[in-house]
Amino acid sequence: MTNVPKPEILSAGFIDIIQNGQMNASARLIKLYIGEPGKFQVPVSVYSGVSSNNTGNSKISEELIHNLINPGTGLLNISFDGSSKLIGNKGKITSLQLQYMAGMRMLTATNYLTQKAVTVFNNIETLGITFVTGAWEKNKTGNVGVFWLSGRSILSISPQNALDDIFFPSIKNDMLGYSLGMGIEISQSVNIKLFYYR
Repeated sequence: MTNVPKPEILSAGFIDIIQNGQMNASARLIKLYIGEPGKFQVPVSVYSGVSSNNTGNSKISEELIHNLINPGTGLLNISFDGSSKLIGNKGKITSLQLQYMAGMRMLTATNYLTQKAVTVFNNIETLGITFVTGAWEKNKTGNVGVFWLSGRSILSISPQNALDDIFFPSIKNDMLGYSLGMGIEISQSVNIKLFYYR
């Protein structure tokens, strides 16, 4: 019988701490798969989250600028993501992978002149390369996790009229950026991810 991945409910979450004091917290509400079991399948995730600026000194909606380029944020975030091995033997941990993601988010920000909340529906796409190898604790080789390094390009597109309601002067509705990341994931031991966005 084919090994069919089961839907996951409330199976993941994260907290982003950004250098300006902003914090983003998100939880994955559900992850399911669309396609043919054991053949072509695309993982689809639905996240929900909140943002807060602890310093209270944002004057040009820095929260939204960070959220526009960070693929994991949004009051509501629906996306599909996956990876495909470019180099590496089947069944082996060490590999070079093509990583991709596309989604739509609902973001919110405040117009600082009118003090009104503005909702922005944003499309985001990422494409990158990830190097993956094994990671484990000393004397616990039966519980092997992964260590990874990644580089991704990010394209973020928003409706121009929504951005015009927030930023003075206005900014372009398409942003092209990149992220560099690394992580260590070992089951029931550690799950650390660090990202730099630009």
